[in-house]
Amino acid sequence: MKRIAALIRFDRANALRDSLVLYILAAPVILAVAFGFITSSLESSGASFAVDTSTDAGMELAIGLGDYGSVERLRGRDAVERRVMDADDVTGIALSGRKPVVILQGNEDGNAYGGASRILASVLGGPEASYSLSVRTDARSALRDYSRVALAMLSVLLGGVAAAFSLVDEKESGMTRAYAVTPLSGTDYIAARGLWAGLVGAGGAVVAHFIMGPSDAAFWKLAVALLSSSFIPLSVCLLIGGIASNQIQAVASLKLVMLAALALPFASLAVPQAWTFLFWPFPNFWMFRTLAGAYIPGSEGFWLNSAMTALSGAALALVLARVLKKRLSPGRGHGRGVHA
Repeated sequence: MKRIAALIRFDRANALRDSLVLYILAAPVILAVAFGFITSSLESSGASFAVDTSTDAGMELAIGLGDYGSVERLRGRDAVERRVMDADDVTGIALSGRKPVVILQGNEDGNAYGGASRILASVLGGPEASYSLSVRTDARSALRDYSRVALAMLSVLLGGVAAAFSLVDEKESGMTRAYAVTPLSGTDYIAARGLWAGLVGAGGAVVAHFIMGPSDAAFWKLAVALLSSSFIPLSVCLLIGGIASNQIQAVASLKLVMLAALALPFASLAVPQAWTFLFWPFPNFWMFRTLAGAYIPGSEGFWLNSAMTALSGAALALVLARVLKKRLSPGRGHGRGVHA
């Protein structure tokens, strides 16, 4: 354990000296601030309508609203309400008899109803036009919730990136050859990388959580989600560190790994439920579902998703350690070597 702690302290010292790694460590904080501004701006934007066009009156209304913004034509009030509850900001228009009803999510700013009502009055022929308002007061911002999930995932993955750059730096400098004549075993070496990656990733996620502002998420759920995801940053570290021999290759690998790690889970939202089994082998999919369970009330299967995240993450880390052990230990052949 002392050898592992010493290697972690060495990584921390290197990180504070390396400007690239230092930026990676600061990235969750920077992105949390940016996400806060962006989501606030997006949530307050307008000029998008979802209209019930199941009747001729609805079709006429959709045509008129087309002069004021983008219009989605849906069939039935239930479909309009479901669309209003999506992550982006859309004003719903349905009909009660021939009387239009403005449907809002309930988390818009004070200008949302005023703008929608003025546009609707203009389409209907003047301020005397009759319409009513329906506000979903139980609504919440799906955009902000998924922004929190994305930021937490990114923070965890960046922990692995920070550890990977330390590993690559050791390979470039020949430090791993020096490990070959120390008591440091392959298990100690990988454990130190994993602990450092996990600590950096979890720390960034917690800091970003508080910077993003108040949340309905129970903090213990976030803690469980981060703990169950602890093998994933190690997998990122082993993958990038195993593939890359220098920092240029590491940056190139980083682009591909991070794109796949973040894009794949969010792509699952657009896939029919019957086909989500295609994502089951990927730990980042289960991490996404676990973090969504922490941040989004009503999400089901939190404990199952947590268990699957831990199991699939551990399996991936073990496979990568075995497959890439020669590339992870350039000191082999120079004494004992560091290997998995």
